[in-house]
Amino acid sequence: MNIPDYYKHNDEFIEIPDELDSLVKGTIKEHNMKKRIRKITKWSSGLAVLSAFIILVNVSPTFADSFSDIPILGHIVKVTTFTHYEEKSENYDMNIDVPNIEIDNSLGKYESDESDSIKSDIGNKKTNEELNQVISELNDKYIVEGKALYEEFQKDTQELDLNGGGHMGVDSGYEIKTNDDKFLSIGRYILNTAGSSSTVINYDTIDKENAVLVTLPSLFKDDSYISILSNLIIEQMKTNMANDDYLVYWIGDSEIEAFTSISAEQKFYINADHQLVISFDKYDVSPGYMGLPEFVIPTDKIADILVDPDYLR
Repeated sequence: MNIPDYYKHNDEFIEIPDELDSLVKGTIKEHNMKKRIRKITKWSSGLAVLSAFIILVNVSPTFADSFSDIPILGHIVKVTTFTHYEEKSENYDMNIDVPNIEIDNSLGKYESDESDSIKSDIGNKKTNEELNQVISELNDKYIVEGKALYEEFQKDTQELDLNGGGHMGVDSGYEIKTNDDKFLSIGRYILNTAGSSSTVINYDTIDKENAVLVTLPSLFKDDSYISILSNLIIEQMKTNMANDDYLVYWIGDSEIEAFTSISAEQKFYINADHQLVISFDKYDVSPGYMGLPEFVIPTDKIADILVDPDYLR
């Protein structure tokens, strides 16, 4: 089974409409404007509320105790395994975990003076429905992908048996890169072993506050981000190789085609520090022993081209 080809095919399971990027950009812009207005209007009233709160907490033990039980605002999202496919034999080994995302409405985050206007809507019916819709579509995609990978494995092992047998393994699962008040970034990986090994990983990032699936183009004002990010990555590659002889990237004279640019839809996620991380599959830009190269993009290097300069840190 050619795993990279499989994933290229699987990317077609959910068609992303052309309007999505503009919709996300518009949401981010509106979110940024409301945030600035809200900060101004909340400042004066916030001081009075804070003073009253401090007094109550200090003079009333009953109030202090009850405060710990106050239902707090925000979406707590948890990820569990929806389906597990497993098969083990002398020659074949398959482990496939299909993730499932859901909102835990029993917990949340108390709104602070740094919250945005969008947070006032978090927890209400409309926002819950919008976020649930995004999550539902992702869960449907994960189910389809997991089932297709399982069926592909069955097909390939049957063909191997008909041709005299062989050894084959597939390990697929997920890892949570970020899960906080603002973002959920989840990666789904496939490790294929059949003689040699290959690994691919795809990411999805949900903006919980705005209830949208973030795409790479939607973060930026225009497509200049492609060349800017590519140059920043190449600079990091050169620095890394200069500092460590063990590291190799295909950016210079080589029999292998040199890396020159990311794609418009390059794989990415947003890390726990709310920084953009660009990801590559095994063998994309470096030898196999380098694994899955990642490059953290300093936000100050791209602030000028972000739709909202405050969206990332």
